[in-house]
Amino acid sequence: MNPEIGRVYSRKRGGKAEVVRVVSVTDTWVTFNYLHGPNRALRIGTGQCKTKNFFKADWTQTEEREDYQKLPVPELGTFPFSPV
Repeated sequence: MNPEIGRVYSRKRGGKAEVVRVVSVTDTWVTFNYLHGPNRALRIGTGQCKTKNFFKADWTQTEEREDYQKLPVPELGTFPFSPV
């Protein structure tokens, strides 16, 4: 499965949402523009990921929105022990 040019994808990373639009896809690389995310990512503006690793990095297709502040948050996992 390959990402599609022009589609919007999102993921949660470090407790923050990142939203990107894919601008090019080759056999080796996916290039994308950041639409929402940490300030560092927005300053950089573009990013790259190996095509084979794009979906392994938890990118999922999402709807394009005016505001990405209210993206659904995945459920947090439970710990196998209870803190005392």
